[in-house]
Amino acid sequence: WSSSNHPSSATRANDILAELEDRYEATGDQSLRPNIYAYGAVLNAYARSNQSDKATSALKLLRRMDKLWKSGQNLTARPNIIHINTVLNACATTIHNRGGRGNTLEEAMGIVRILYKEVTSAQSTVQPDDFTYGTVLKACANLLPTRGEDADFIASVFRRCCKDGQVSFQVCFLLKQAAPMELYRELLPAGAFDPTTQHFNIEKMPRSWRRHVVERKN
Repeated sequence: WSSSNHPSSATRANDILAELEDRYEATGDQSLRPNIYAYGAVLNAYARSNQSDKATSALKLLRRMDKLWKSGQNLTARPNIIHINTVLNACATTIHNRGGRGNTLEEAMGIVRILYKEVTSAQSTVQPDDFTYGTVLKACANLLPTRGEDADFIASVFRRCCKDGQVSFQVCFLLKQAAPMELYRELLPAGAFDPTTQHFNIEKMPRSWRRHVVERKN
């Protein structure tokens, strides 16, 4: 169900996971204990779905994972940055529901802000990566009512990304989608931006901005 395109796939995947959790709690059978891959599959199902409440549903599951590992009920349920990034993506791909049900774009953006604040805090047990920053910028592009509405937040996300050495091609591309052109040009080094074509060159970004980017295989 986690890779299905069925409209109820995420809900069904979550139901199966909940059943596993109940059976594990009742029997103590280690073979039934959900691991990080099982939780990740359900979070991914939410991110891929068109479910109207996927942002809050994904966040609820993330909080459940956190509670399970902190309580000692399931130490393998400890959330990592991939799980957090997947919840951010579920928020960033939330679609406005005209029927009045599910999450509003404002609610989805609110969750993005909460998770971003948590993951960049001094108390965070995980480190944000380029996908984290890129997905937050993607959320700004998709969820804010007008392009660049919260310019201060957009700028702060990119500057923190630079400080952490996580500026990738995708981060720059998504910054361009989220920020007004004036801000975009202000944030990028002059040598890395061509005003004629309005294209950026990632190789001309300061090396310190890119030092921790992990190249991913396609």
